[in-house]
Amino acid sequence: QWCGFCKQMERTTLTDEAVKMAAPLNRVKIDFDQQHDLVSRFGIDGIPAFVLVNQRGEEISRSVGATDAASFLKWLKEGEKHASELAAAIRKRQADLARLETVSQSGDPAMQAEVRQRAFAFIGRGEQDEHDFAASYLGGLVKSRPDAVLDGLENPDLAVRIAVANIL
Repeated sequence: QWCGFCKQMERTTLTDEAVKMAAPLNRVKIDFDQQHDLVSRFGIDGIPAFVLVNQRGEEISRSVGATDAASFLKWLKEGEKHASELAAAIRKRQADLARLETVSQSGDPAMQAEVRQRAFAFIGRGEQDEHDFAASYLGGLVKSRPDAVLDGLENPDLAVRIAVANIL
């Protein structure tokens, strides 16, 4: 290990008791010169680099360069807060999708219109789980009532028009 700043962080910041107790993190140390796949995946171009990722491997926050324990601790706490906010947003989105799934079974035309409009928005710009819901919902709708998705072909969002055309 040739990186002087990495060694400095190991000796000082990362051994600080407050930093070690800050969050229950799994720390993975990678060799910048040997593990090119991880370096590339996370776009590491300076060391030492610290990347907080969620359980799905998505980046939450990063810190590059040697820092003192207080600054590093602040970064960790901000990253942990951001991770909690993202997790809450995911739970909210999943609850919303579950509600839409239930509403989609309703025979109420107004509720069906709401689900259809939301599905159009999701198919064009949604997160992966929203996109998957929309594709499934609209695909099922095409089988039973293809006319119900035709207004998606007139949507102002080109991505929605393309997705609906592909579903049809």
